[in-house]
Amino acid sequence: MEERLRWAMLIETPPLAYTKTLSLLVALRKSYLRHLSLPRYRPVTRMPTPSPTNDGRINLPRVRMYPWYIRPTFKKRWGPSALLTRLRGGVLAGDDPKFMPEGFLTKDLGPMGLVGKGHSEVDGEVRRLQEDGGRGCPFMPL
Repeated sequence: MEERLRWAMLIETPPLAYTKTLSLLVALRKSYLRHLSLPRYRPVTRMPTPSPTNDGRINLPRVRMYPWYIRPTFKKRWGPSALLTRLRGGVLAGDDPKFMPEGFLTKDLGPMGLVGKGHSEVDGEVRRLQEDGGRGCPFMPL
């Protein structure tokens, strides 16, 4: 943390030994990763790109905390991780319609009260931007 922010937040300066130890640990980790560890054999994907369904809705492939936009398949409801979730009292895909198991449309992202509203305005704005050809600032009035 920089000195100015530390002073503004009324946090004391850490002892020099803490700072040096942390810097040494970070440098050792950096050196280990650069020179001693093997490269990854495939790239890390935090969230694979889902493919839209026939009606254009997108379902997410994995459950994180709550099953938002997860299609309730047999595996997602009765697989080993689903059974563990049941034992812990968690929510599964398809249990509650508020988690929208049918998927989402990109135009519907946002507050629940605005789902399904403003599609014509979005389509008009997309058309305007495409006709403009990407020239100039899109926020300037015509």
